[in-house]
Amino acid sequence: MISGSHSAAHYISDDDDALWVARRAISIAIDTTSAPCRNKSTCAQGPADKYCCQAARRVRKFSSKIGKICFASRNTGKHLNPMQLYHHPYSLDSQKVRIALEEKGIDYTSYHVNPLTGKNMNVDFFRKNPSAKLPVFQNGAHVIFRAIDIIQYIDRLAVHLSGEIPPVNTEVHQWMQKVDAWNPKMFTLTHTPVKYRTFVSKFIRRVLIARMAEAPDLASMYHVKLREAYEAEDKAKDPDIMKQSEEELNKLLDDVEAQLNKTKYLAGDEFTPADSMFVPILARITLLDLDDEYISCRPRIVEYYTLVKQRPSYKVAIGKYFNGWKKYRTLFKTSFFLCVRTLFRKY
Repeated sequence: MISGSHSAAHYISDDDDALWVARRAISIAIDTTSAPCRNKSTCAQGPADKYCCQAARRVRKFSSKIGKICFASRNTGKHLNPMQLYHHPYSLDSQKVRIALEEKGIDYTSYHVNPLTGKNMNVDFFRKNPSAKLPVFQNGAHVIFRAIDIIQYIDRLAVHLSGEIPPVNTEVHQWMQKVDAWNPKMFTLTHTPVKYRTFVSKFIRRVLIARMAEAPDLASMYHVKLREAYEAEDKAKDPDIMKQSEEELNKLLDDVEAQLNKTKYLAGDEFTPADSMFVPILARITLLDLDDEYISCRPRIVEYYTLVKQRPSYKVAIGKYFNGWKKYRTLFKTSFFLCVRTLFRKY
């Protein structure tokens, strides 16, 4: 049992991360040493103790010390968690990953990086991730950028830590690929009021120009992002691109509606990573006030959406920020920040 848990250390590279794995190994060791005592007559606890208490006491004592260290670290602000997620509630891909993490019950350190205020263009973050896209998942020295890759990694990690080997479900993988194939960026831009879209786009371009001056060695990569920003603005004005994005979304939703006539969730009767990837798309449609056009006309998706909204993972990753009036609070905070920074020309 201990050797199996110890093999999980290949996910970890830092000393702090090894401590996290050690705690899990110790908890398994307690179960392993809790075997019937073979020497009850000489056992320090007497014949009534059914466990090999000497070994178990040592393991529990060491585990208690590690628990105190971890508790102290939380109070002092030092992070011992090996897994870090750079994300933001606005990022649809970030929502996918957060739901997956919550569903698996995996602890992680959360860092908010607001793309609408250009925080993903900050020099330190840009060096880590030149694409400037969210989310970014880091486990020790292992860094992953694409949402679908992160979710698959989380799934493998959860399986490894649980010690169980579930049957291979190719349908889950197929649905993940199908959902990932639809790009929500242009759909979001084309359904955002022009004055807001133009304001944010202009702010981001100014941020990029400021970062070029701040980090000349990264100027060429910042220039690529600046060109992409201009191209995205031009595409958002193209009605053909808007139509194509809407058609692709309708096709995806039709496929989901047909599938939900047969199963409770996308790939069966259990919530899977495929659902983690799809649910944020429905939340994005709601955020853009397009429910009537895309969701309400599909009764199975309506039932499905109502069901997943009750899950704790949804409430943590999406509902906390966008349910009801909360979405106005979230949007107001960003709008206020942009206005102040623009007023004082602080990019």
